[in-house]
Amino acid sequence: MKSFPPDNTNPDGPQNSMQSEEPVMNIARADDLAQTVGPEVFAHVTKLFVDQATNSLKEIHQAVRAQSYDDIANLSHSLKGSAYTVGCDLLAELYGRIELAAKNAESDKVDQLTAQLQDATQKSLSALSDRL
Repeated sequence: MKSFPPDNTNPDGPQNSMQSEEPVMNIARADDLAQTVGPEVFAHVTKLFVDQATNSLKEIHQAVRAQSYDDIANLSHSLKGSAYTVGCDLLAELYGRIELAAKNAESDKVDQLTAQLQDATQKSLSALSDRL
């Protein structure tokens, strides 16, 4: 099991996560959360995360266009924790890598990683919806 927060000391990660065989979700963590809080609360938390991830995707892309690295890092940091909590580990790792690249003002790396966000978000939210 991965530690929390996900290790983001290397902005490149172990490999390009979007191309690896790493699962999109930590199903055990999502199921544990659902069992702990109950199905209604889990559905509510999931809906909140879906809304947050969808809205923040737009905000991150706007911040990238404005080269607002503090905003990118702050949004990514917040979303990293939320994604991890609901079991979206691949997305949490990507947010962690974006956060680190933004903190280091690595514009090329931020561009590269945020380009992966749309696909990663869609895959993660689809996998999360399957848990409901």
